[in-house]
Amino acid sequence: MPLSQGWVEGGMGGRAAEPPRSVSNPIQGVLFATHAHTRASVLLAHMAALLEELPALQGRASLRESREFAARHVRATGILTELSAERMLTLWIRFERYAARAHGVVTLGDVTPALARSFVSAKTTKGKPPGVATQHLRRSAIRLLFRILRQFRICTLDPTIDLHLPPRDHSSFRPLTDDEVDLCRWASRSTLTMTRRPAAWALAEAGASTAEMGQVTLADLDAREGRVWISGGPKTDPRWAALTEWGR
Repeated sequence: MPLSQGWVEGGMGGRAAEPPRSVSNPIQGVLFATHAHTRASVLLAHMAALLEELPALQGRASLRESREFAARHVRATGILTELSAERMLTLWIRFERYAARAHGVVTLGDVTPALARSFVSAKTTKGKPPGVATQHLRRSAIRLLFRILRQFRICTLDPTIDLHLPPRDHSSFRPLTDDEVDLCRWASRSTLTMTRRPAAWALAEAGASTAEMGQVTLADLDAREGRVWISGGPKTDPRWAALTEWGR
């Protein structure tokens, strides 16, 4: 429940303009706090188990060991949807195999930006050059892998930092892809202490503007119906907004 967790630590901002206060009872507030505490306890237990593995990984860890470590983290925390997690983990395995077979790289510290670029632009299983969308997906997978590894200080490198790709299309604006949404969700929940970011992202998925987010409080959340009251702004009307499944 990213939205309720964000409010547990003190709210998103000011008061909304007279929304229905159907969820402002103290019992529900306790339930929200209990849920957040339980979630944090589970994550802390997971982090403790992973931390026991760190001494063996820090230094000259193999790419396979590092990849398996990151995969366990993804599965245990649920930071990606099942579909996106499966896609990313499959790409990590392909990257590991490509590094070993095409470049003889088996150690994490030997991964270079040139290797990452080579993998991103490598031909598909059908022997054809990868499309722009495939290249973006491959880069996102590598970037996520090394972001997790840097988070645990297993490495300091991001081999994709200067890996520029052509845009997916020529339009100025486009909807985020499912994988991009999952990555944004993961980035918002990348720590155990900052819960306002996932709350803000949950509001964004519900259609709230940045100006409206600061007016939402815990009393505006209808957890039973999976919706939130948004008080509106100069160009928007007050309204109930449905939360996504992740945002609940």
